[in-house]
Amino acid sequence: MACAPAEPAEEVESTAESARQRPAVDPQVWSAARDILAREGSVRLLVRVGSDTVPAMRRGKNAARTRLLDQRRTTIRAAVDRVASALPSGARKVQDFDQMPLAVVEVTDTTALASLSSLTGADAWYLDEPHERFLDDSLPLIAQPEAAAEGFTGAGTAVAVLDTGLDYRHADFGSCTAVGTPASCRVVANKEIAPSDGSLDDSGHGTNVAAIVGGVAPDTDLIGMDVFRSDGYAYTSDIVSAIDWVVRNQDAYNIVALNMSLGGGQYTSECGATAYELAIATAEAAGVASAVATGNNGWTNSIASPACAPSAVKVGAVYATSYGRIGWSTCTDTSTE
Repeated sequence: MACAPAEPAEEVESTAESARQRPAVDPQVWSAARDILAREGSVRLLVRVGSDTVPAMRRGKNAARTRLLDQRRTTIRAAVDRVASALPSGARKVQDFDQMPLAVVEVTDTTALASLSSLTGADAWYLDEPHERFLDDSLPLIAQPEAAAEGFTGAGTAVAVLDTGLDYRHADFGSCTAVGTPASCRVVANKEIAPSDGSLDDSGHGTNVAAIVGGVAPDTDLIGMDVFRSDGYAYTSDIVSAIDWVVRNQDAYNIVALNMSLGGGQYTSECGATAYELAIATAEAAGVASAVATGNNGWTNSIASPACAPSAVKVGAVYATSYGRIGWSTCTDTSTE
């Protein structure tokens, strides 16, 4: 890669700043963690570190961005190491990240779990929660042809699809024989984030979502990221790990957006004090927008996580006016009439 003159990082207000504030300990986290530990014999938590020391993410290019990523990496690793060395017997660090000030801790002992809330260097604790797939039925009716006619086709950019994987062999992706091959192949990277299931896409859901993204932005490159495990769920730690990869590689691929058609839980207000908001806000500050499905349940007063994160772009359904009233199990969307 040719070296370009160093450029100063763009001075923009980082939306990650709000996520850097130390949240209060959520008693619901500990209650749920105790229940999971009693039921399953172990529980996985994410611990947030370095709230006061990790440099805020900023947009930037070339050498300026590399310096910032290096500074964040060094500071995060030091903070994680301090917390990991202080963990009691019955708790161990099982995963950390490059650009996210988080680590995953597995706990197998009730006494160890009880001591974590006061652990020095731990700013917050979050459950490693499971998330289900959300289905996109068809290409959204969003006036895409008009946008394309104005030149908004995604040329020169890439979108990361965090889902069940991406089977790049489908003709819609450019007759790929391998990632990036031949030149017509639109899939420039395909990453196994969750433990590998030995399949490019074991359900087809991620491939379908990636095809929709590719149809909306016909000139954008696509990056598949398999965040679902063999039990059918995507866990918080794997989703954060995927966003972490996107931030680290944003400059290399010019990633401008990531898509998550997945979720879990039910939230009637924003979920700001979460690992998701920290990760999504960091991505936004780096110049990557996060489009997240709000859910499939037809709720009229709530949405799922991680769409509830304040920095997420929340995505619902769009219908043609000729569809008439759309009925769900618990509500009716009269706006489609």
